[in-house]
Amino acid sequence: MLVGLSALSREAVALLARASGQGSDEAALRAAYGGGRVRLLGWVERGAVVALVGYDVGGTRETVNIRAIATSPSCERRGLGRRLLRAVQDETLARRLVAETDDDAVGFYAACGFSIIPLGEVYPGVRRYRASSTTVS
Repeated sequence: MLVGLSALSREAVALLARASGQGSDEAALRAAYGGGRVRLLGWVERGAVVALVGYDVGGTRETVNIRAIATSPSCERRGLGRRLLRAVQDETLARRLVAETDDDAVGFYAACGFSIIPLGEVYPGVRRYRASSTTVS
């Protein structure tokens, strides 16, 4: 079931840590995602958040920036990430979804119909990409 997340549960914090690849500094994650600027949608099964997407809407709502997306390992490859991206697009009526991603997730965005632009090595040893789409396939 798709739900808006107004508070960060233990499961949501763990998924955000997984999405960020920066470990599980709970205080930092709560500060980054719990303050209201970034909206969170989650997929809940049996009372637990098993997938989520964090996004923020620009001033014009024309472009929505995907800040984090993650699925619990036990729920991967079920289309939950794609459903969450579609839900963001439907909820915000955005013309374009944009994400900055890395080697680990660029294939996911490409499979969802996003165009991919390599940004190079933004951080030492880490290649980054800009993914953007007007529709989620």
